[in-house]
Parts: sequence; structure tokens; C-alpha cells
Amino acid sequence: MKGGIIMTNTKITKTMKFDMLLAIDEVANNEMLVEFINHEKELIKKKSKSGSDKPTKRQIENKEVVEPAILEFLATVEKATATEITNNINVDNVSVPRISAILKKLIESKKVVRLVIKGTPYFSIV
Repeated sequence: MKGGIIMTNTKITKTMKFDMLLAIDEVANNEMLVEFINHEKELIKKKSKSGSDKPTKRQIENKEVVEPAILEFLATVEKATATEITNNINVDNVSVPRISAILKKLIESKKVVRLVIKGTPYFSIV
């Protein structure tokens, strides 16, 4: 125990720290500090909401161009590696890591399955 607070391995966010400050009597009794802390908490809340509303240009491209190209290619083969998919789809500026990330999402949505044969991951359409 350190300073009356039990330390754990959980990450303490700014909002949590502001709440901890508000729990201190000297801070809670100071109107100026309470107003400042509440304002900062509102800014954090607004910032966290602003980025989640609209998908990025890359996310739109992944969903509308790259995913269909991957699924179209996988429909023509029994199985393929991420490198083979990258080399055979007709989309500009795609890399193996980008394809791997998209494949992970396709696996989560149950459109693609991942098979590991002799330590090499292969992907095929469900």
C-alpha cells in the first residue's frame, strides 16, 4: 500500500486521477479546483467521443475495396497465405501487415478461417 491507495496493475486514466483528487477533502472544498477538474473531465469525454463517430478514409477503403478483393481471391483458391493474397489482389498500396489485419477482422466476422499447416498460417473462405 502506498499513500493510502492500493496499487494494482490496472492502468489509471486521467479521469480516474481527477476523481481521486475530488475525493480529497481539501480539493473538494475548493470551488475553483472542483470547477477546473470537472472542466478537464468534460474535455476528456468530448475528445474520446470525437474520433469514434466517423470511419477514416483507410477504414472505408478497407471495407469497400480491400475486403471484397480478398474474399473474391479466396473464392478462387483452396487456401492462401497473407503474402499470396497481397500479391494476387488487384488493389494498390496494400501491404502484408494491412492484409493480415483485415484478415483478422474477417476471421472475427466468420467470413474467413485460419489454418496453420507446418507452422505457416493459411486462410480460406468459410
